[in-house]
Amino acid sequence: MTEPGSLADATRAVLLGVRLRAVASTDDVRMSVEAEDVVVDDVDALLRQLERAGLVEHRDGRFPGWRLTDDGRAEGERLLGVELDTAGARAGVQGAYERFLALNGILLRVCTDWQLVDADPSSLVVNDHVDPTYDRAVIDRLRAVHEQLQPVCSSLGAQVARFATYEPRFATALAGVDAGDREGFDKDALDPYHAIWFELHDHLLATLGIDRSTEPLPDTTHRAPPP
Repeated sequence: MTEPGSLADATRAVLLGVRLRAVASTDDVRMSVEAEDVVVDDVDALLRQLERAGLVEHRDGRFPGWRLTDDGRAEGERLLGVELDTAGARAGVQGAYERFLALNGILLRVCTDWQLVDADPSSLVVNDHVDPTYDRAVIDRLRAVHEQLQPVCSSLGAQVARFATYEPRFATALAGVDAGDREGFDKDALDPYHAIWFELHDHLLATLGIDRSTEPLPDTTHRAPPP
């Protein structure tokens, strides 16, 4: 199924692939594993093996696919933690996570302002994107966040290779928004900026073994990233 001695790597990669998709097809998991350059000869067979071990489950219905069980989530975090400590990268990834978290509320506010012209809960006004000046101002704020994010992604990629994909993915999404792809911001594009952001956030939580509920609530009152 895998190269000798790589079962732990394969299991880690498969469990992470399922987690980052929430509900994943076998092809989704295969692409995630391939992006990590982890050798798994038969992803479907490994998924079935992990299913028998109680780490993943496959559901049919309206949203069919693979999901992690509670045990699978815990085991995935354990294997990610072992990898992190073996590489001596925990402090570096922790520092990058803290820098990412400082930008999180600002990015969420940018996304809100892209969707709503007035975020006042008593009088919500949906952004119909007919005002190019307003949209350009929001995109400029997104670019400011992106500029602060780039060194965070570079640091993560230098610490753990699988994080290296995020920098070019964010750049591609931003280029699409700049070119007029409104869906590339946070909706139905192939890889929208906000979806990549959410994935990176969960990837960091999984790698560091942090429960999202223990994080401070994001401060969405600020519209510009810290200098």
